[in-house]
Amino acid sequence: TPQTKYRSDYKYPAISNDESIIVLKSSYRQVPAFYRILPNGVEEKISTRDITYEDYFSYSNNKIVFATLKPDARWGYKEFSDIKVLNVQTGKAKKITAKERFFSPAISHDGHKIAVVEMKTNQLSNLLVIDTLGKRQFRMNGTAGVVYSFPAFSANDSMIYTAVRNAKGEMALQQINLLNSKTIDVLSFDTRIIGYPVVNGDTILFTSTYKGSDELWAYLEKTRAVYRVARQSGGLYHATINPLTKQVVAATFTADGYRLVNVPANLNWQKVENKAENLPDLYLPTALAAEPKNVSNTIPARDFTIKNYSKGYRFFNFHSWRPYYDQPEFSFTVYGQNVLNTFQSELAYAYNKNEGSNKLDLNFIYGGWYVQPTLGSSKTWNRTINHNRDTTLFYNESEVNFGLRLPLNFSGGKHYTFLTMSSNIFNKGVQLNGIAKKIFPDKNFNYLQQRVLFSSQTQKAVQQIYPHFAQSLLLQYRNIINKYTANQFLASGNLYLPGIHTNHSIVINAAYAARDTAKQYYFSNDFPFSRGYKSVDFPRMWRFGINYHVPLWYADLGVANIVYLKRVRANAFYDYTQTKSLRTGSKFFFSTVGTEIFFDTRWWNQQSVTFGVRYSWLQNKEFRGVTRPNQWEFILPVNLF
Repeated sequence: TPQTKYRSDYKYPAISNDESIIVLKSSYRQVPAFYRILPNGVEEKISTRDITYEDYFSYSNNKIVFATLKPDARWGYKEFSDIKVLNVQTGKAKKITAKERFFSPAISHDGHKIAVVEMKTNQLSNLLVIDTLGKRQFRMNGTAGVVYSFPAFSANDSMIYTAVRNAKGEMALQQINLLNSKTIDVLSFDTRIIGYPVVNGDTILFTSTYKGSDELWAYLEKTRAVYRVARQSGGLYHATINPLTKQVVAATFTADGYRLVNVPANLNWQKVENKAENLPDLYLPTALAAEPKNVSNTIPARDFTIKNYSKGYRFFNFHSWRPYYDQPEFSFTVYGQNVLNTFQSELAYAYNKNEGSNKLDLNFIYGGWYVQPTLGSSKTWNRTINHNRDTTLFYNESEVNFGLRLPLNFSGGKHYTFLTMSSNIFNKGVQLNGIAKKIFPDKNFNYLQQRVLFSSQTQKAVQQIYPHFAQSLLLQYRNIINKYTANQFLASGNLYLPGIHTNHSIVINAAYAARDTAKQYYFSNDFPFSRGYKSVDFPRMWRFGINYHVPLWYADLGVANIVYLKRVRANAFYDYTQTKSLRTGSKFFFSTVGTEIFFDTRWWNQQSVTFGVRYSWLQNKEFRGVTRPNQWEFILPVNLF
């Protein structure tokens, strides 16, 4: 019995030799995976499906073939779709092509050949047959405007049936002979939508639109005739015949997702005439009646000047904004990107909770080269540093920087994986305020900053708060290279694990920070201190935290078409921070137990915003000032992934 408490999809049923049904199952609580449904209704998971462009797959002889996504490691506009073969018995998959653009794969009945649709970057569509090692055995080159989709091998694997769309937008079902490339229109081109042909002996079942419904149709090779077979309100897709029960199994759309149905035995079998009404034209005839029949001929021809496109056109093209929180810093950023997508600009404001400082940033990145050059400038007001236990210094800063950045995308298989490396040189000016002027002079110096940012995560279902398995790591090192001595190292990481329930998440945090004790300059304190405390900056600091996230309510409520409340969730946490003074050897401890309530919303149906409230129960004393063990905080918009 399928789950009805939340949406779940069962797609592309295929019958195996033991009468079990092979399907792709996904739900709001589960990422897409291949399942075997036994005759008694028991579901057995075969394997989680890879990241892909499309859900479509094909099954035969204990083999599943599907297309898997593989982006280029550096260039975001380059992506590939390769073919994998999954062994149903072992659950192991093997990629058989590399850096191709193959879609809608179909495996032959003998399990030795695979038909694929190739989509070229020039928009041409080709039909290919490859073997299980990826070698090409057949190729049908498409012409401009022609698109192949959902190929299927005939019963003897000598021909292919495929849906084809022409330049007019009409569709047909074609039969292509693999020996001589001879093509026959099984169902002629017309204003219809055709898809999912499945071969069962001499019967080819497929979906075709008819008078506004997605019906089950069939082509019989013996009679060379097409028939309307069955109709259901939610449509019938990827139908196949169980060879033992002779029942037709198909997927149909319901309010709870795509479900499998047994098509009733009393099928229609109404023969389809070539001029049968397919897609009724509800609007076009009325609109055209008010215009001359050859309206396109009445439009005068005009000549336009051809000139080179300026690469600087709309160079500063601001288009989006985003609030962000990365403990301990809140920020609001406006993003810009030129029309050619080679130059990015950012204007940002940031508030550092640890220091109480305010910062304005202006940054530029040129992405036309493999390694990206960056340029930026910033101004910071009211920075603070604890010179000693009872003395706090205040100062302003201004800086300009130039650097190189290399963002890499290693996503593929079952993981999204990103690695970004950067190196920057900064020129910084320090202007001291108040008592600080009497202790130190203003400064100007250069320093280097090296950063490595790594993240990897599995796919995440809609209702899951975080992926069941993910990691993120930040490594950062800063050091002055002239006039003064100062350095700082920070390592911060997160590990995401599944909780007791499939929608629960465990998040483990760890961080380590080290700096010099020369006191000639203090870099900004980015250490994620225990929640609830006023952060302090010691030469050595360690932190460990554990979080348990649970959903409380899936609201699905909208207010005045402005804000949509998706979910209310809670987090119980424990933080432990240890600091150490190198001069005295003294250690100080800061532990917190608390809880957080988050509200996941979407504003104007566009921007996802999360905010919440936090209660922290401090287990230790503040390093300075009065300790208030019960701390309440409002959490500003958060975006952790």
